[in-house]
Formats: sequence, C-alpha cells, structure tokens
Amino acid sequence: MKLFGLYKSVVVSVVLIGVVGLLACSVGNEGQVPLTTSSAEAREHFVQGRALLEKLRAQEAVPHFERAVKADPSFAMAHLYLASAQQTPKQFFESYHRAVTLIDNVSKGERLWILGFQAGVNGDSRKQEQYYQRLVEAYPNDVRAVTLL
Repeated sequence: MKLFGLYKSVVVSVVLIGVVGLLACSVGNEGQVPLTTSSAEAREHFVQGRALLEKLRAQEAVPHFERAVKADPSFAMAHLYLASAQQTPKQFFESYHRAVTLIDNVSKGERLWILGFQAGVNGDSRKQEQYYQRLVEAYPNDVRAVTLL
C-alpha cells in the first residue's frame, strides 16, 4: 500500500512538471533556478529531456536524462528528473538517491528543490511546502518553482 502512495506521488509530480512546462514555454531563463553542471552537453540533454517530460512524454525524456548524467555524473537535477521519469520503483529510487547524495554541490535553488522533493517522497507535505515556499521566495520568476509550490 505504501508503494501505491509513492506511485501516486510520482504521477502527480510528473503531471505538475508537465503543467509547469506549458507555463514555461514563453518565459526566458532570467530569474530561473540555476542548474549546476560542468558540461554543456549534459545541460543540453537535460533541457531536451525536461521539455519532453513537461509535455508528458516521460519515456522519450529518459534517454536524454541518461545522457545528461553520463556526461556529468554530478548533475543532481538531471538525476532528480530522471527519477521522475522512471518506470519502476527500483529505477526511481536509484536516481532519486543519487540526486540527494549530490545536494552539497548544487545551487541554493536546486538544494531547496531536491529537499522539497525528498520531503514529498518521505510523505512530509508540510516540510515539502516550506522548502518550496523558500524556493519561490528566492526565485519568484521561476514558473517551475511556483508550480511546485
């Protein structure tokens, strides 16, 4: 039963990411949560995967996220998004845990995003809301952050 609740949370997260994508189509990068990666290739694959995920094309997004984490294994947000697009709990938790272990090397916005996601996975919606509120306060023009909240 606990696993069903996790799946439900993941599905809701993926749908929210899709809605965010629709809202983000006309917005530039100014005021967005910065992405921490040392690889232009990783960033490019991440952005392509994120665009697909936001169009609810999760399975098409997976290879892009996999290429992003291959190009930069320390790219926490790519691991987090890969987790969101995975088909099995095992794959989800592998990618999710990797993102969490990389939290010390990310931007403030990414840290709040990952901590909020972690709180959601742990079923702590109050803490999740607090992290996402802080994220929106720091990045009020980031429609993805606003939608998470």
